[in-house]
Amino acid sequence: MKPNLFKFATSELSQDAFILWLLEWANPKYAAEDKALHETAQEFVRLLLNNKDLEINSVKCKKQEHHIDVFAIVNEEYALIIEDKTNTSEHGNQLKRYSEWVKGKEQYSELDLYCIYYKTGNESYAKLKRLEENYTKEYPEENFSIITREDVLSVLKQSTTTNAIFCDYVEHLQKIQDLTDSYLSSPIKKWSWEAWQGFYMALEKELHTGDWGYVANPSGGFLGFWWHWNSIASNTDVDIYLQLEEKKLCVKSYQKGGVEKGYIYSSQLVELAQEKNISLVKPDRLRKGTTMTLAVHILPDTANFSDIVQLLREIDNFLDEAIQYL
Repeated sequence: MKPNLFKFATSELSQDAFILWLLEWANPKYAAEDKALHETAQEFVRLLLNNKDLEINSVKCKKQEHHIDVFAIVNEEYALIIEDKTNTSEHGNQLKRYSEWVKGKEQYSELDLYCIYYKTGNESYAKLKRLEENYTKEYPEENFSIITREDVLSVLKQSTTTNAIFCDYVEHLQKIQDLTDSYLSSPIKKWSWEAWQGFYMALEKELHTGDWGYVANPSGGFLGFWWHWNSIASNTDVDIYLQLEEKKLCVKSYQKGGVEKGYIYSSQLVELAQEKNISLVKPDRLRKGTTMTLAVHILPDTANFSDIVQLLREIDNFLDEAIQYL
């Protein structure tokens, strides 16, 4: 194993530099220098513009213009804005602000604008969907797309170039992908942060619901997945929902207003679960608050993905029934 540049160049600025470098290679004048890299760079531009048949004659790259991560003009026809993220998320309506700035500049006003959210770390599908919906709702006439690590790898891995920088980047992204997919082959006790992210992403697809992210707390925080919100029949001020705190599955309550009394449902919930042969127990401590843990189930180290999905669906169905009696 040789040292990988991107083990050390981990910032988004480093990824900005790589994207700009690869876009520059799409220019026809570099074809003779490294034909394979040039052709891959052209395919990369086509991916970004969602145009498989585009003939690329020129790419003009502009670094950090108006604080835009990556800005490029393709064929003097397309303006390409890329908001580049590794392990952070979009914030402050960055793409909207950049789009408004580009449209307001006379030299770019006649170009077709493409806004790209380029994400090589892991992010929930729910957050990505909200980002896309928010942008396209406000700018329905514009071209907006989300480019994920899988999208990038699907193009870059086809290349036969031996360029060291390029190969290091592909190897770096593939390592993230392998760690993300490792939940499929490793026992739960060995899951890394990326494996839990991969598991949660797979759960989103399997359950067709839910969201996940980092939850901070005094103990150091955890990666959580939450879904299945329902109001209690006898008290619509209290919602019951499910939350995975990595290995710990929690039945939670959320008090919308008034007196905090979600805790009164803990015993009832556990008793109902026992009647249905559902393995839920009271938490070690009932901490009163707006959000509370009412019951828990610890996932066994031997559980695989299908086992966990089956368990979660059983508890989903149990809760649908239980809230009618609470």
